[in-house]
Amino acid sequence: MKTLRWNCRGIGSDLTVRHLKEMCQRHRPGLVFLTETKNRRLLLQNIHADLGFDQLFTVDLLGLSGG
Repeated sequence: MKTLRWNCRGIGSDLTVRHLKEMCQRHRPGLVFLTETKNRRLLLQNIHADLGFDQLFTVDLLGLSGG
C-alpha cells in the first residue's frame, strides 16, 4: 500500500489543497497522513470528501499548536 505523509504546516490556502489533490491523483495512496494542518475539523472534512477517502481521523488544534 502506498502512503503519503505531509507536514503541511497549515492547509488553509487553495494552492496547498490543490497540490495535495494533485499528489493524491498522481500517486493514488491508500493512506494520507497530514501533520500540522492548523485547521478546524470542518475544513479537513471537506478536503477528505474531495479526496474520496472512506475514513478520517483528526486531532483538534489547541491555539496555534497541533491539529
